Amino acid sequence: MDYGVVRAVQGDLIISPSLPRAVVQYGPDFIYLGDLQYIARETHHVEEFIFLSPNSQGHAVRLLLVHFEGFLENKEGNYEFLPQPVVQLGGEEFQYERYLINLQDDFARFPGSDMAHAASYIRQRAYTLAGDMSVQRFSRFVTPNRRNFFSITFIEENWERVLTPDTIQQPDAALHLLERATRSFIFLPEA
Repeated sequence: MDYGVVRAVQGDLIISPSLPRAVVQYGPDFIYLGDLQYIARETHHVEEFIFLSPNSQGHAVRLLLVHFEGFLENKEGNYEFLPQPVVQLGGEEFQYERYLINLQDDFARFPGSDMAHAASYIRQRAYTLAGDMSVQRFSRFVTPNRRNFFSITFIEENWERVLTPDTIQQPDAALHLLERATRSFIFLPEA
C-alpha cells in the first residue's frame, strides 16, 4: 500500500480504488465521524474510517471501523494471522474473530493500537467511549504476498455484560453478534 492512497466517503459509501478495489456501505444507524492516516510501528501505513452510533448523551454505543493497512514499500515483511473461521461477505471470503475488551484496560496495555488511535479521535470530537465492548472483526489479505490487509470491525457496548469470556464463543451468542455486525454494513467488491 502506498502512503497517501486516496479513499473517500461519498454519502453512505466508502469508495476504495485499490487494495481492495471495493465499496463498503455503512448502515443508517451510524454517522461518519472521519478518517485517520498514520504510520504504525514504523513499518505500516494505516488508513481507517470511523463510524459511530451515539446515544442521546453523545456516548458511542456502537462503532464501525473500516481499516486498510499495508507495509511501507521500503520495509520488509508480511502479515501472519492465526487461522480463524471464515464467512462470505459480498462473495469474498473473510476470516472473522470475536472477543471482548475493556477499553480502559486495552488502552493501558496497547496505547499505540488501532483501537487507541480511533478512540482518541472519537474523544477529540466530544464523544465519550468507555467500558466493556464486544468486538466482531472481519479481515482478509488483499495481496498474494500478504503485505496488505483490509478489515471491518464492529464494536458494541456489552450491555449488562450479556456476553462473557465463556459465552461469547457459544454458538447462539456468537451468531447474534455476527448477525448484528453483518447488518451494520455491506461489502461490495468491484471488478
